[in-house]
Amino acid sequence: MTILSQPDHPVRLQGGTSTPHSARPTAVTVTLTGLVTRSMLSVLALSISSSWSPAAEQTPADTVVRGGRVVTVNRDFRIVEAMAIRKERIVAVGTNKEINRLVGPSTRVVDLKGRMVLPGLIDSHVHAGGASRYEADHEIPSMDTIADVLSYIQGRTQVVPKGEWITLRQVFITRLKEQRYPTRTELDSVAPDHPVAFRTGPDGSANSLALQENGIDKAFAAKHPDNVVVNPVTGEPTGVLRRAGAVLKTRANPKRKTLTESDRDNKLAELL
Repeated sequence: MTILSQPDHPVRLQGGTSTPHSARPTAVTVTLTGLVTRSMLSVLALSISSSWSPAAEQTPADTVVRGGRVVTVNRDFRIVEAMAIRKERIVAVGTNKEINRLVGPSTRVVDLKGRMVLPGLIDSHVHAGGASRYEADHEIPSMDTIADVLSYIQGRTQVVPKGEWITLRQVFITRLKEQRYPTRTELDSVAPDHPVAFRTGPDGSANSLALQENGIDKAFAAKHPDNVVVNPVTGEPTGVLRRAGAVLKTRANPKRKTLTESDRDNKLAELL
């Protein structure tokens, strides 16, 4: 299983021999294998049962994880300080004092140092690494309507130099009152001098300058009907794009802050 030991280092507790209790603090192996990287959230791939307690069994645990916030996700959504593991199963959760009773001479003890442990195979599809860096140079406000989207983009035109791209990602249209993408006309109305890309996963929309820079016009749309949504009367692109990444290429703003590896690690730690 894995826990987040430090902001940038997931720690995997190996299932082999345990570290003697006398060898504390923790002797664990830092790994960056599989899907776990320095910029990804590591979680416990175990379900935590709320029915077990230290009073249920007094046999020393193989591993005790304590000093943090263990989210049980039980019916009461209890958050406890510690948990005990025996034979790859969580046998008790509770306070540090309660779980310490299950520490024996051969128990491996992991100090969470206040960090959180999440149970289960929970995939919120949050893309933690990217999400942590998204607001690196400015705060992204909540957006509930097309008007909110346009207001944000208009504000960015006052910061981003003319001719440079303004890109807004992951404001999903299911969260917008209108339940649709902004059109090229709407985007043009607030950012006539900047190419604009509104991206939400595979699909998105773009303004006239963005379409022009990518050669997306009426003729292009006729050849790519699966990617470019057109006005049914004129055949002109509306700005809405399906699988936008296949036809729309953006340029990075050269004045946007470039994050170092340390910056990325710190941003991820802030998010978590």
